[in-house]
Amino acid sequence: MPPCSRTIRPLSQVLAMRASGAKGPSAKRSEAQGPRGFSLPSADAPGNRGAPQATRPAKGAGRKPKGIVMGNRAVITTGERKIGLYLHWNGGRDTVEPLLRYCEFKGYRPPSSDDYGWARLCQVAGNFFGVTLSVGIMPYSDDKHMNPGDNGIYVIEGWRIADRVLPYERFVEQSSHDFDGMLRAFDEAMPERKRLGDLLDAEEIPASELEIGDEVWMSDFDGRWEHYPVVARSEKGTPLVARYDHDGDWGWNPNNRIESDTVLIVPRE
Repeated sequence: MPPCSRTIRPLSQVLAMRASGAKGPSAKRSEAQGPRGFSLPSADAPGNRGAPQATRPAKGAGRKPKGIVMGNRAVITTGERKIGLYLHWNGGRDTVEPLLRYCEFKGYRPPSSDDYGWARLCQVAGNFFGVTLSVGIMPYSDDKHMNPGDNGIYVIEGWRIADRVLPYERFVEQSSHDFDGMLRAFDEAMPERKRLGDLLDAEEIPASELEIGDEVWMSDFDGRWEHYPVVARSEKGTPLVARYDHDGDWGWNPNNRIESDTVLIVPRE
């Protein structure tokens, strides 16, 4: 984790600041349609919420009103270009980046290194949309045939956008959705016991600025997050939290030591 400035920032702001920038246009104009092989939702399809472009499907919405473009499409792939994940709604960068960050924060293994990453990415997106025709996945052919128009293709490395195949020249990235708001929307759509909850309110500070009594967020092996109070420092000055006790010797277990450059803490009062 790269060092942050000494200014305390909310977690959502830190994540947004770390978002990778696009590398520029790398594709010609494409038709505003889904990748070849995908069966796109029609205006009359059951479960189609009829949301206007660039919005999440609205509950209870009916068929597509005249003059409104159906969908706000995008495809996510990795540098290997073996699999493509199709988003029919919310394909703008202002949704895709928070979606990737949320998966990273959950501790999921990324699609670029593990096939389970595709499953988790689909799971979070599917929970968010809540309908049957909003997310698709298929073998990747090539950029020309996979480009859905609207927002083009996102090439990811880890949980970061590493490259872009834009739908047309002079394309402007969508930026209407609030990063923090999207993180919370993804979290609210998860099963209650799987939500990050208060962790999304965490602040990141340099570990060197930790004080006794600060509550530090730490992730368990299964991806669950808990916060523990700083109770002491080792002889070398390493902060120690009250996570695993050993007759009051907090330095005995290495899992009590804070050895990262930065930490997430519960906001100080």
